[in-house]
Amino acid sequence: MDPVKYYPELKPYLNKNIGSLDISEKEDDIVEFEHGWQKDLLIKTIKKFKSKGTLNNADMWLEKAKNNTLTNAELSLLALVMADRD
Repeated sequence: MDPVKYYPELKPYLNKNIGSLDISEKEDDIVEFEHGWQKDLLIKTIKKFKSKGTLNNADMWLEKAKNNTLTNAELSLLALVMADRD
């Protein structure tokens, strides 16, 4: 899975922050998807990982995605976790 393919807003974070676990230094803007299908895909993917039991705090991630409170820094971390566990 290439997270940048589905979440293009990750590219700048992955390029300059790869390996950094301190997400507090990253930009904390709320994610704004360009297309509705991108948000739908994220929600579907979180649900898939929840059903497999491979994503910690899946309900929290779902709530953030559905309520538009997910930050770019959180999305970056979530995409890396999902890619690692896929």
